[in-house]
Amino acid sequence: MGNWTRANAEIVLLGVKGKPKRVCASVRQIVHHPIMRHSEKPNEVRERIVTLMGNLPRIELFARTKVPGWDSWGNEVECDIDLKGDKIVERSF
Repeated sequence: MGNWTRANAEIVLLGVKGKPKRVCASVRQIVHHPIMRHSEKPNEVRERIVTLMGNLPRIELFARTKVPGWDSWGNEVECDIDLKGDKIVERSF
């Protein structure tokens, strides 16, 4: 038992709010990229999400770095949203 190889996939979950429309149907699901730090996503993943959905508001949860055009939330970055009690307080643009 245990991890014998590093051939496992890093899963990216894409959540939506409301009923956004897909703007591009040619976005592929699998990204082949050299292994990075644990759970660090290649920029190509973000680029594919923007290609798929268009220029909508977006946030990366559990972010490791700040990326222009994306809100970030995680313990390794300065967060763009604050969780206070049971409310989400969004930053102003």
